[in-house]
Amino acid sequence: MSPSRTELATPAPTTHNNVSGRLEAMDFLSDEPVRSGQQYPVTDIDGRPPRTLQNFTGEVCLTLIRDEAAIHMVGAGCPVTESAVRFHQKDPGPDGKDIRVWTITEGADGTFLAAPFAAF
Repeated sequence: MSPSRTELATPAPTTHNNVSGRLEAMDFLSDEPVRSGQQYPVTDIDGRPPRTLQNFTGEVCLTLIRDEAAIHMVGAGCPVTESAVRFHQKDPGPDGKDIRVWTITEGADGTFLAAPFAAF
């Protein structure tokens, strides 16, 4: 089995290696509240600008903008429709616990937007 992206030895620009050698995001949104219904622009994925929703599938590191600050997150995305990807944000620490679920879509202007997914 090949190593996961978070276990690779070569980090993307928005990540660094922790003491165990795993990649982790430098800053990540975890216990800070997010606004329900708010969409946050995604500026890069694995150190590159996103081009298609396909870029968000599998294990990835992404950066979104929240209140004019860049927030880096690690996790895994899977397509749920042709126009949306469900992104499962993980704790970048050694346990990799689930933090939050996001829905990522492409805006009319070609930008990519992440919104917290709320299932009630």
